[in-house]
Amino acid sequence: MKLNKKGYMLVEIILASALAFGLAFFIIDLVIRLKNKNDDLLVENLITTDKTIITNKLMSYAKSETKNFACNKLTIIGNTVKYKDEVIDIITDYANVGELSCSTVGGKVSITIPISVPQMPNKDYDITFDYKYEIGDITPPTCTITVSGTTITVTFQDNDGGSGVEEGSTIQKSTITGTGEYSFTAKDNAGNSKSCGIRITSKTPYCSSSGYYISGDYCVKTTNAKAQYNIGWCKCESNDHSETYEEDCPSTGACPCKSGYYVKEDGNCYKKFAGYRCSRGRLNGNKCILSKNISYKCDSGTNNISNNDNYCYTQINS
Repeated sequence: MKLNKKGYMLVEIILASALAFGLAFFIIDLVIRLKNKNDDLLVENLITTDKTIITNKLMSYAKSETKNFACNKLTIIGNTVKYKDEVIDIITDYANVGELSCSTVGGKVSITIPISVPQMPNKDYDITFDYKYEIGDITPPTCTITVSGTTITVTFQDNDGGSGVEEGSTIQKSTITGTGEYSFTAKDNAGNSKSCGIRITSKTPYCSSSGYYISGDYCVKTTNAKAQYNIGWCKCESNDHSETYEEDCPSTGACPCKSGYYVKEDGNCYKKFAGYRCSRGRLNGNKCILSKNISYKCDSGTNNISNNDNYCYTQINS
């Protein structure tokens, strides 16, 4: 169908309007996108600036104060970051600031400040700061243990130039009440910890002399007893049978009677057994029992304790 001139004009107007509307929408969308992009770039620039200021300031404090950096003096109120009441920075209002984390352990300052931006939730803007002291105390104390009698004495000492052992921990003592482990711990003022201790064991009983063995409360040794004989004797009677007497015999053989006497009975002299005897020790049947006091010693790998007859010690966790 052929349109008149007025109809053609109407179509052209509609097409032109549609094109104009599309172009306007495109331009508006582009402007919005550019604005959002510019806003994001602005926020990133602001946060990057904040991170740089805060990191540089914290580095300055950590270096100047070395091991004396005080976490309890670092605070965040709202978006304002302070150290010892001095304002480090005010973080941009576009960001939300989380809970501060700060520690000074092992000679290192570690700080984390969580930062989030609602319009960019997938990006990480946290401020993380770690600084190891150039002249910091990262060495734990040493310990020296001495034992005498029933007293254990432990002395803790920090390294040269260290922060020093915590007050009241330098010298520690304990009393030995029996076998077992006795432990001691101390820290230096930088938080470095040191533990050491000893293990108490009983001394081992033994006999110091050769041939002796432990029996009951003593060391004993058994030897054969010597047989003992009496000198023999015989009975002599006068020839007139009026009197008699006994005559000792120096050895086996005839019995010697003096003149005027004769040997009564068989006339022989015999030595007679009279039991056993011991030159040392006590007699028990035909054995001699020698006894000595039991000795005590520390086993290999353990240490003797002066003025203590019962226990030995081994140092542990040194």
